[in-house]
Amino acid sequence: MTTQTVSTTFRPARLTYLALCLLLIACILIQVFLAGMGALVDARYFAVHKTFGDWFGLLLPMVAAALLGRFPRGVEPATVGLFLLYALQYVFFELGASLSFLRAFHVVNALLMFWSAARLAQAARLGLQDR
Repeated sequence: MTTQTVSTTFRPARLTYLALCLLLIACILIQVFLAGMGALVDARYFAVHKTFGDWFGLLLPMVAAALLGRFPRGVEPATVGLFLLYALQYVFFELGASLSFLRAFHVVNALLMFWSAARLAQAARLGLQDR
């Protein structure tokens, strides 16, 4: 298989992965906005924040696209790591019911998710340039 064939073979998965990364970044920004609305405007926005967060199913197709895209240098494990950061959002919030300081990590973890998604989008963009 030539380099050009590999690039052509994996390009659709890599484009899908990049699109999902960008969509996830947008969703995280919306989540931060909704949390801010809940904290600063009306607490009822926290219900919307929770519901919207429950729909972050984008991460499962991201893992599949990462595997199908055959990215170089650790994109697949980093994508799985991002999925684990998402799972930690629930852990921090729920454990915070008994250990309230853990809820603060919910916010810190959101920043880590944003940074990770941005770095993975950058890697995906570079992966599209591989020939």
